Amino acid sequence: MNRLLITAVAAVTTVVATLAWRGFSEGPERYLLPLLGVAALVAVSGELGRNRRVPALVLVPAQLVVTGWALVGLLAGSWLPDPSALAAARDAIAAAVESARLHKAPVPVDGPGVDPLLLVFGAGFVLVVDALASTWRRPSLVALPLLTMLAVPVAVTGDPGWGVFAATALGLCLVLALDQAGRVRAWGRRAGSGSGRLRHSVLAGGVAVSATALAVTGALVVPTVGLDGFGLGPGSGGREQVTLTNPMADLRRDLRRPDDVPLMRVRTDDPDPSYLRIAVLNRFAGSVWSPGDRDIPSDQSADGPMPPPQGVLANITSRSHEWELRATGEFTSTWLPVPTPALAVEATGDWRYDLATMDFLAARTRTDTAGLEYRATGMRLDLDGERMRLALPGRLLVDPQFIELPGGLPQVVEALAEEVTADLESDFEKAVALQRWFRSDGGFTYSLDVAPGSGSDDLVNFLTVDRTGYCEQFAAAMAAMARSLGIPARVAIGFLAGERLDNGEWEYSAHDLHAWVEIFIRGHGWVLFEPTPSDRAVAAPGYTERVEVEPGVPDPTAAPTPTPEPTTAPPDPGVELPDEEQPSTGDDTGQAGVPWRGLAVLAALVGVAALLACVPRVLRMRRRRTRRRAGATAEDAWQEMRDAALDLGYQVPRGRSPQEAALVVAGWFATPSEHRDPVRPERGPETNPAAAAALDRLVRALEEQRYSATGGVTVATDLHADTDEVVAGLRAGAPHQRRRRADWLPASLWPTRRE
Repeated sequence: MNRLLITAVAAVTTVVATLAWRGFSEGPERYLLPLLGVAALVAVSGELGRNRRVPALVLVPAQLVVTGWALVGLLAGSWLPDPSALAAARDAIAAAVESARLHKAPVPVDGPGVDPLLLVFGAGFVLVVDALASTWRRPSLVALPLLTMLAVPVAVTGDPGWGVFAATALGLCLVLALDQAGRVRAWGRRAGSGSGRLRHSVLAGGVAVSATALAVTGALVVPTVGLDGFGLGPGSGGREQVTLTNPMADLRRDLRRPDDVPLMRVRTDDPDPSYLRIAVLNRFAGSVWSPGDRDIPSDQSADGPMPPPQGVLANITSRSHEWELRATGEFTSTWLPVPTPALAVEATGDWRYDLATMDFLAARTRTDTAGLEYRATGMRLDLDGERMRLALPGRLLVDPQFIELPGGLPQVVEALAEEVTADLESDFEKAVALQRWFRSDGGFTYSLDVAPGSGSDDLVNFLTVDRTGYCEQFAAAMAAMARSLGIPARVAIGFLAGERLDNGEWEYSAHDLHAWVEIFIRGHGWVLFEPTPSDRAVAAPGYTERVEVEPGVPDPTAAPTPTPEPTTAPPDPGVELPDEEQPSTGDDTGQAGVPWRGLAVLAALVGVAALLACVPRVLRMRRRRTRRRAGATAEDAWQEMRDAALDLGYQVPRGRSPQEAALVVAGWFATPSEHRDPVRPERGPETNPAAAAALDRLVRALEEQRYSATGGVTVATDLHADTDEVVAGLRAGAPHQRRRRADWLPASLWPTRRE
């Protein structure tokens, strides 16, 4: 009963500790409620195994398998762990990891949230706590995983909540108190009596409450630094603050704001100050576009002239324009909006640029754009469509990251791109064809009232079914299709166009945020393309409108037909086949709905775990059989007895005579009876005369073998039977936990333990 309480309290305490993570998601109940079920499953499976005395080396892996099965069911919606369910669970976790990397806390729930990730980590902590508290009976070590769970939000959101901390601390204290109460009860009736238990409980409770109160009070008294690393605080003047920690992650939210919050004020001699770039997204992981890694050493600071734009020939004419920029107090961004290409940037603070993308970002945690005033010089290139049409491919001139695509990208993406750009040769012509298809020929419409997402499934649905989205989806789709053709492409985030004020300044607001595509054209650098339809982006760049291309335009109402694959290849994920055309799984049993492969993999994992757990026991049994072979001596029998004692946690003294060693061994004997005290049985040779007699015969046989002139044994004894009798007496005096450890993890297998 005591162990059951420890298991229950430990599980509840772990779930309570995960309340400290509620600031990571806008819907914490999405991971908390499933985690309660997982914790109950872990506790019940653990107690069933412990009641049946399953060894820890078998029980913990079995709990891990059961928990994994439950997680797959919760994440994939299928309780049969077949390959499709495992793939769905893996995709859910990958999307959660990407969301955690891209979004600021709390992560919104209208897209791929972080709840699968929190659920998996929470289940892992539940398993660890259950194993420490109940399986291995080391409740003091439970503090380590609980402390880790509370430390994570301290490092990220700044405050796990004093109530969560206090509840977790009290739960840990209760686990320790229950464990100690059980240990005190094992010392006998007097120590475990009602008054004794009450005295120990009052003392333990007083210490626990005092320590918890001191910790909570200390946290309130000791001066600390308020952490607001995600920009969650209110803006100046009580207005809602606009944050841009990751541009793509926050773009749609800022576009849908009820209030169009002013973000930037600009004074420039550029007659058309549009497409003010904030950041470049160059990594497509299959679930979302992201900025990837940036290389910003200290010598690449925003304090003057910048390197020349990448890939632009010297004979391309250009004009320079001066910009004076000021961010409002409501705009908090760790990325610096600048005209592109930028010839010079001067900004106060530790702002640095990345050579590969010419993005400007903050190098220190407390550097952002709120209230920042800075200057820049922008370059306006005179781009000519006819010259770009004749440009050779430029994929070999850029970093390979700009043409990389994730493995498993649906073939329908490349098939559509090839169909749209059929019979076109240059990268520029293909990019113009893709832009025109999105803006007019493909039947797409612009709307913010669509579900967010740029992952593989969302991409296929956007290209083949809905064909309705906002600028993020148009830019992400065009960049992915361009890369599928081997064209270097990336997504850019920034401001589309500002509003001209009476004082000559331009004002950019939250509703002006926009996403577009940049394509690398040899000799011309990174060239802007606008795939968003005209009801959002009124005009496409002029150099793309003045070029005539005749691409193949697919029927906007028909789903594209992917390139035919060999009959042995799996079906394309974007194409749904009729029942009679579904490919054969190779299973002739006629039960196509049974996931035999998944069940076989699960059975194999369980079998391997059980096999590994049995290895020490098999090795020990083999050694025992070797010693029982024909011609075994008294030395063999004596060594077997010593190893059996060591497995049970006893150390037979070395350097003493067999008689002296036997006196020590006999003191460990106990009565092999079910009615004795299982925790503190009476021990000694008088409790088990049969074992004492067998030990005496073993000693006399060993002495004759060692010290007699002939080395023979005249004692009438069965060495094997006497050894078994002695070992049985030792096992009778050992606690159950030691007996299990002797069976499944024998210490005598380790040479260092036998010395």
